[in-house]
Amino acid sequence: MTTAAQFEENEQWEEAYEAYKKDYAHNPKSIELLEKLGHLALILNKKDEAENYYLKLLEIDKSRIVAYDQLIDIYSETNKFKYYVYRGNKHVIEDQLTYAAGDFKKAIEHANNEKESMPVRFVLADIYEKIEKDNNAIDEYLRLTDMEDVNEIAFIKLAKLYQKTDYLTGAIETLELCIKKLPEDKRPETNEYLADLYIRNSQPDLALNLTKNELTKIRCLIDMSNLEEAFNLLEEVKDKYLKEPKYYSLSAQYYFQKRDYERALSEVEKFAEFDSNSPLIYQMRALIYEATGDKYKEHVNWAKYHFLRGDKDIALNEYMIAYSIIDSDASLIDTIADFLYVSDDQTQAAEFYEKLLHIEPENRKALERLAEFREKIGDTYEMIRYLERLKKVDPRNEMVDKKLEEAYSKQAMGGNPLDFVKKLFTFMKIG
Repeated sequence: MTTAAQFEENEQWEEAYEAYKKDYAHNPKSIELLEKLGHLALILNKKDEAENYYLKLLEIDKSRIVAYDQLIDIYSETNKFKYYVYRGNKHVIEDQLTYAAGDFKKAIEHANNEKESMPVRFVLADIYEKIEKDNNAIDEYLRLTDMEDVNEIAFIKLAKLYQKTDYLTGAIETLELCIKKLPEDKRPETNEYLADLYIRNSQPDLALNLTKNELTKIRCLIDMSNLEEAFNLLEEVKDKYLKEPKYYSLSAQYYFQKRDYERALSEVEKFAEFDSNSPLIYQMRALIYEATGDKYKEHVNWAKYHFLRGDKDIALNEYMIAYSIIDSDASLIDTIADFLYVSDDQTQAAEFYEKLLHIEPENRKALERLAEFREKIGDTYEMIRYLERLKKVDPRNEMVDKKLEEAYSKQAMGGNPLDFVKKLFTFMKIG
């Protein structure tokens, strides 16, 4: 046992405290020593020193609940602002965000001035976002943007919340206010973000005057139908952006505007090499096929676009329109059947798996799904028929063997046992 520990064991608090301080001087990152010193400082009624040790403890480990508890106790009588701040921090660590929000609101009420309350408002606004109280978060960010010495983050966060709530004008006005209020070196993200919002709001002329990004300028020029200038800039920066997918999407947009649909489609394919699951790929293809009069490919691509965006009902409707145009594409029928299957529309899915079998009689997935469907609705005869076909396609599949044997047995219970024996012998290749 160390000297400090011996003093502590003997309840010689002052001696133990001084001994631990000497140990701490040689090991200032020790969590155990900081806890000891904080605890002993409180016993000796040295609250300022205890506070210092617990704050240092949190610098090393922000999740140390004992430090929060002791600081909350210290501040309960001395500083209500810090009391609620540290109580809120403790609730955040414990993932009790609703309670934390209440604490931070009270902390703001006890703040001595606007500057002291500002970081707490940021934390409170962030918590409101996390617990999906967007209107409350907006209120806090609005208060922050009214303050002096506010930084760009408050404006960016507020603009993003307005976007989330489909209030594009509010987002634009927020960033315009940021430009008026902060010097350019204090708002490095605002100009480009605002330029993007101007484009979304069909104001490419304003975006062009604001942006320094060459690809954004090209987008603005295309939207303004300044195609020659857009093409010149596309050619000028081509080598610089060969590995940027946005370059190819803009190039596709340019050729689409020029009605060079073949070249536009070629540029879309280059874009797809970077991210094959981007909804933009299918949107651009759909627009190109719409312009060229290929209704089938137009609707297939709109279906994929809406599916990737999570609009599954719209996607299925687009697939059905495509099927009404061409009903012999096995790939499309397979897609629709799978779509209906995972959507739990088993009856309609079975109809499309049947259609698929007319085109591809040995399609294993279709046979499996149809056997499964027939089993589910109690049609043992038809289930056996599909399993027997599957057995021919996949003769080594032991699961098919097992299911067939079970099906024959089940059928025998409701029919002539001799029929079952004949079936089983044929299946086992005995008779």
